Amino acid sequence: MLLTIDIGNTAVTIGVFRDGTDDATETNGTSPAARLLTTLRVATDSRRLADEYGILLKSLLEFRGIDTNEISAGCICSVVPPLTGMFQDVCQSFFGVAPLVVSTRIDLGMPVRYDNPRDVGADRIVDAVAAVELYGAPAVIVDLGTATVFDAVSREREYLGGAIAPGINLSADALYYNTSQLRRVELVAPEMAVGRNTTTSLQSGIVLGYAGLVSTMVERFKAEIGADAKVVGTGGLVTVISEHVPVFDDINQELTLEMETALDGKNIVLGVTGSIACYKALDLASKLVQAGASVETILSYGATQFVSPLAFRSLTHRSVVTDTFDANSEHSVEHVTLARWADIVVIAPATVHCIAKLAGGLADDPLTTTVIATEAPLLVAPAMDANMYDHPATQENMARLRRRGVAIVGPAPGRLASGLMGMGRLVEPATLLGHIAAELGRNGDLAGRRVVVSAGGTQEAIDPVRVITNHSSGRMGYAVAEAARDRGAEVVLVTAPTALPDPAEMRVVNVRSAQEMCDAVLAETPFADALIMAAAVADYRPAVAAEQKIKKTAADELTIDLDKTIDILATATGDFVRVGFSAESENLEANAADKVRRKSLDLIVANDITEEGSGFGVDTNRVVLIDREMQVERLPLMSKYAVGHRILDRVAALLVAG
Repeated sequence: MLLTIDIGNTAVTIGVFRDGTDDATETNGTSPAARLLTTLRVATDSRRLADEYGILLKSLLEFRGIDTNEISAGCICSVVPPLTGMFQDVCQSFFGVAPLVVSTRIDLGMPVRYDNPRDVGADRIVDAVAAVELYGAPAVIVDLGTATVFDAVSREREYLGGAIAPGINLSADALYYNTSQLRRVELVAPEMAVGRNTTTSLQSGIVLGYAGLVSTMVERFKAEIGADAKVVGTGGLVTVISEHVPVFDDINQELTLEMETALDGKNIVLGVTGSIACYKALDLASKLVQAGASVETILSYGATQFVSPLAFRSLTHRSVVTDTFDANSEHSVEHVTLARWADIVVIAPATVHCIAKLAGGLADDPLTTTVIATEAPLLVAPAMDANMYDHPATQENMARLRRRGVAIVGPAPGRLASGLMGMGRLVEPATLLGHIAAELGRNGDLAGRRVVVSAGGTQEAIDPVRVITNHSSGRMGYAVAEAARDRGAEVVLVTAPTALPDPAEMRVVNVRSAQEMCDAVLAETPFADALIMAAAVADYRPAVAAEQKIKKTAADELTIDLDKTIDILATATGDFVRVGFSAESENLEANAADKVRRKSLDLIVANDITEEGSGFGVDTNRVVLIDREMQVERLPLMSKYAVGHRILDRVAALLVAG
């Protein structure tokens, strides 16, 4: 396997490929193309040591099911020179490979016609080579990341050069930090270019303005290198403008191995107050960073008696605020700076004292002054003894915060620090992640919409012990449900048995058989805007389920009569968007298209279960989308959560179109 490391200014993106020599040759005798098995992203931080990165990467890859002992080669592409040598050490010490470092000194099969070839970033050359291999030449590559970069490749497959502009986020942040009246806005396009308020004016200028920039620059490039040039969009921010840029021939995230998470790129202020549950806040901070968020921590005086600021600084790689008037602070008024910087403020754990101060509007420490100063949403996760939680004053304070729009998550029941059982435990960090994602997406493009999602593999009873079922893990359906939640939808998840925990901020309906799932779906769809049937529903069930366990006998065979189960999608009719799934082992697109016609679907999501990384029980998928007009979109291998968003992009467009 090949380990690839793309070191960017904001994130380090890791990819693991199974190269063609690891697989059997194709029928024509050629070696098959390399296959992307998984990707992950970690924050770029020059303060981290090689051992820290090594342990982190090895652990995350093994968690994704990658046998790191099979890694036989490595490749590094870097725009951060101080980290290049460090990751060479990581590859050698933790994976036993000496990586190839991509640069213009290496013959990549593409002459570089830049005035000084050494000035070209390695990532630009890699993108150019990949684009030409996939789409041919001439080509224009538009990479929307920290910077917006345009690259041109000639008809003779020569790298010609390009253009560099400030990235979308950089420009938006410049407006935010350098003006007193302009605020941070969600990067979505308004309905009209002429904004009628500050928010839509900013969205128009940023999103549609950048769309215009990209369109104009691409047309200029094509005028110079050829009107038939293929135009490929890539980078973490390409989806922000892609639907408003008609010049793209394709959007290909595989060029940069981007992987989408709900918290990727979000700025989160984490407030920690004095509770024994502070140790869980360390886990939460770590999980937020792993999800791609930037985390600034504010510790109350009480919190510093339980946990060290150094622990949070080590996990987040950012300074920790403990004093309102810190003489060493890089900001003169730190709480105001953090308040403007934050996309959301999370207080976990929140003590009864902290909740009382918030309810009363007091601002006498770094945390409460930040809360008062911010326009970002606030999420509070209480932790306290059961009697303190049940006290009328505490209940009244929490009710007051809820009326102000504060999201209060928990507490959970269980054994408390006092040794007693009761309500008062801090909600687990993994669960809090879902609540944070939901709060950030509250005003997304599916806000006000009701989406019903099915998941898991149904079970048809043979007897009280045995069932007919399938290999579905439920991960695809759960990922779609979470993505819909993170775009503001009200989600109902109808799920067959899985090993997955219930997702946060949605109603979960548990079923077992195909008939139970059908009954539950039919009960929910009269109020739905969309039905997404990601469940693997059994096609057949025993005609009669035995009331007692069937005993093993001397007979060599056991015959079970089977009846066809109900077709849920064909049965669930109504005025809502209908999305089906098709897991196939052959004739993928033909079989999927047939289902679209037979079941009158708006969209079907098809995947080849025999392809590695694209079947059951994994976190990735490679799917084909086919709509009712028989238009086909083939997506690259990506996380199931990212696939969920691509499906929901289509659903949202259908809902807008009516």
